Amino acid sequence: MVDQDAGEQGISVPFLGRPASTNVAIAEMAIRLGAPILPCAIVRLDDKTMNFKAEIGEVVIPVKGE
Repeated sequence: MVDQDAGEQGISVPFLGRPASTNVAIAEMAIRLGAPILPCAIVRLDDKTMNFKAEIGEVVIPVKGE
């Protein structure tokens, strides 16, 4: 899971109008291996229960240099 602040080892990207340090490991691995990336997230539906929803995005085919 790569959703945490990457600190000085990450790259800075805009997130909600502010710079955020982002980990590049998934992109680097995908480019090196020629593997697609399937973005997904688990979202809690409310604070009182343990109900969640899985959100799955469209497959991303990384291209070196983009």
